[in-house]
Amino acid sequence: MADPVLVPLDGSPLAERVLPHVLAVTRGTTPHLDLARVLVPPTLAGDPTPTDPIAWRLARDEATAYLDGVRHALAPNGDAHAGLHDVTAHVLEGDPAGSLLAFARERGTALVALSSHGRSGLAGWNLGGVGHKVADHARSHLLVVRAFDDAPVRDADGRVRTARYRLEPYVLAADVYGWPPHVGRGGWSWYTGSAGWAYRLAVEGILGLHREGDALRVAPHLPPAWPEAEVAYRFGATTYRLSYRRGAPDAPLHVTCDGRACPDARVPLRNDGAPHAVHARVPAVGTSAPGGADRGAGG
Repeated sequence: MADPVLVPLDGSPLAERVLPHVLAVTRGTTPHLDLARVLVPPTLAGDPTPTDPIAWRLARDEATAYLDGVRHALAPNGDAHAGLHDVTAHVLEGDPAGSLLAFARERGTALVALSSHGRSGLAGWNLGGVGHKVADHARSHLLVVRAFDDAPVRDADGRVRTARYRLEPYVLAADVYGWPPHVGRGGWSWYTGSAGWAYRLAVEGILGLHREGDALRVAPHLPPAWPEAEVAYRFGATTYRLSYRRGAPDAPLHVTCDGRACPDARVPLRNDGAPHAVHARVPAVGTSAPGGADRGAGG
């Protein structure tokens, strides 16, 4: 058997961010991949309650099913066909860092590849976390991938994610499964409810367009990286073209329609078939203004 590569996973999409990088660095070779997930007994987690053997068995079965799903995504034919790898799954028990280090020593692991963050997100993998302990004590080569370098929306970016997500990458999914063995798989890809919420997020939350009777209230929350934005708003047979521009740091939100100021940032709507130009001067990033204008980072 070739020198094995150990890939610890905890069932989270963040931990799985390492998988495409493992495939990239081992391309052209045929290493053995050991996928490992560690189950922590309740007593080690500070729970004095005796472990329920049935619940523990179910947890092991779920962990095994999850790892098998990842294994099949990496090598769907169960072999190294077309350059894919020989992959095995291992469910370990005990302290996460200690169990992984002991397993690596026993297997003669040549490379430990793991993500910088896992199930607990930013809070969990700090200097005293699992990843840091493994990095400190591993006797093999180490590959740590920054989990937050890739946008989470790229669920179908690459062979591994595509095999897991199993939906069209160009439409919105109503949900993404979080229960083994289908963690990361999308569902209801043409579900109009999720599209409707995304539309409201863009139109109302970011661009700040709110229809109120015969007026359009403008209260934008542009992302800090946006110096400007434009949108065409259709009212019956009439089009209102809105442009957003950053103003001075201390300038309040100021909205005009066809050159006339709009009190309270309310644009009067008239279905007259004529083109109308709306200009919104948005406060600079990091400032606040009345009327719900952009407040920089965080809105």
